[in-house]
Amino acid sequence: MVDFAGRVLGSAQFPASALATASFWLRWDQRSKDYTERRTKEGLSKKEIVCCLKRFVACEIFQFLTTTNAPAASLSRLTVAA
Repeated sequence: MVDFAGRVLGSAQFPASALATASFWLRWDQRSKDYTERRTKEGLSKKEIVCCLKRFVACEIFQFLTTTNAPAASLSRLTVAA
């Protein structure tokens, strides 16, 4: 459902999950470690770097949802054979 401003309703958990994903990436993903090192040298704070990573997480999720048939696949699992 979308409200009058075009925001998706029911997505209040996304900011927390994006933060958890960004934190995971900072700890385990080599690309994120390299990115953090480069941006720290450029003068960004850890908070600003995490904000950038959260934005990247959102873009990755949006791209996945819009380029795959994930909703159609999940709906096909909900159908019950009579």
